[in-house]
Amino acid sequence: MIFLWASAIIIIALDFFNIIRFTAKFGAGVSLLFMPHILLLCAHLKAIGAGRVCPVIITLTVYAFLRLGIKPVKKHKTASHRLNFLYAGKRLLNLSIYTAFIQAAVYPAYLLCFGLDKAGYMLIPDAVLAYVLICLMALNGMLRIITASRWLNVFKRLVCLFFTPVPFANIAVIFYLRHIASKEFEYFTYKLDDMPREIKDRICATKYPIMLVHGVGFRDARFFNYWGRIPKQLRQRGAQVFYGNQEAWATIERNAGALREKVNEILSITGAEKINIIAHSKGGLDCRYMIYRYNMGGVVASLTTMCTPHLGVRFADVLLRILPDSFVNFAADKVNRIFTSFGDTSPNFKSAVYSLTEEYMTAFNKTVKDDERVYVQSYSSAMKCALSDTLLTLPYILSRLVGSGRNDGLVPEPSAHWGCFRGEIKSTRGIHGISHGDIIDLKREDFRGFDIITKYTQIVSELKEKGY
Repeated sequence: MIFLWASAIIIIALDFFNIIRFTAKFGAGVSLLFMPHILLLCAHLKAIGAGRVCPVIITLTVYAFLRLGIKPVKKHKTASHRLNFLYAGKRLLNLSIYTAFIQAAVYPAYLLCFGLDKAGYMLIPDAVLAYVLICLMALNGMLRIITASRWLNVFKRLVCLFFTPVPFANIAVIFYLRHIASKEFEYFTYKLDDMPREIKDRICATKYPIMLVHGVGFRDARFFNYWGRIPKQLRQRGAQVFYGNQEAWATIERNAGALREKVNEILSITGAEKINIIAHSKGGLDCRYMIYRYNMGGVVASLTTMCTPHLGVRFADVLLRILPDSFVNFAADKVNRIFTSFGDTSPNFKSAVYSLTEEYMTAFNKTVKDDERVYVQSYSSAMKCALSDTLLTLPYILSRLVGSGRNDGLVPEPSAHWGCFRGEIKSTRGIHGISHGDIIDLKREDFRGFDIITKYTQIVSELKEKGY
């Protein structure tokens, strides 16, 4: 017995310190062959007079179950804690599926070899224990994936949680979550394996600093970073990143003046001769007017617009035409009051909305000309259906109803074309599409077929290659 206890302690110590993992790969398979049947195994050992080894077996079994449940895998060298947590969930689902399948062989094999003479009375309690252990392992894996995955939106998480206790439906959920976790882990670890090279090469270290300019209705990095995870990733790859910090609901003219001051401030701080601007939505119009009105072509190297309504938004024309002036003025007053408390000094909701109309932009484009010294490029996107982004379902439908055609939930896709049009940013999988919010990582959500962080890395690295 002393030898058995010493061996058990050594095995546990070697496994705990990751020297020899008897709960990894082959060891886990062997452990799970016996773990769910500890009651049947101990009853059989007692029946043949070997009951003294039961405490050792029970100790090893409890340790193995806890080890698999708490820390089922070694840490991947380059993966984050989130990715390792996700992969652990996938492995627990694999182990639960494996354990469930081998039950079909364990009980017939036992009955064939030993019958009901020795420990047959423990078959039912043993089966109940096996079922509970398998369910706990599967539940552990499912919860890990549901909480850690970035490819599952809120709706999908809720659906998975709802069907988890439903017989047979939960089997489909298990295989779905396992598939998601596998693909997501492979995708992000592939990116992480490339990251050291990207950081070393400083692929986003442009000649001139980057200024990110937000759209209407938001402020930069005050209460909620408008650009999500994008600035951090660009900085990690060598870029100098600053914010426009113009007002949320000010007119184009007023924001242009604020952006001019910001550009001069950034140039003074960095000592750079010029600046690169990446602007989203109405921010692109603010920047175009700034360059034209203040003759900033000598200090702006490039302007990249993302889903900017250069040709206007038709449903803005329709809404301002059909809604009573009293209602529009009432709504404008409320919005102006709210954003004054957030820091806007001159919010003008009604004028800001009017500046997005096709009527306004027709006159704007006749007057505001591009500066030949500035490289101007643009990108567009579009939702594939009304449910691509539930936050923008209503404006998407309104845009389609008034004849705007394909749009990103706010801006018609053709309206985003300006300067050197670089193309529509698309999702290669599913019905998601890319919404007006997805294009700036507004929801910090990853999904299959689209990686906005990598896209911005590509955009900035191309600016570097062009000498900007």
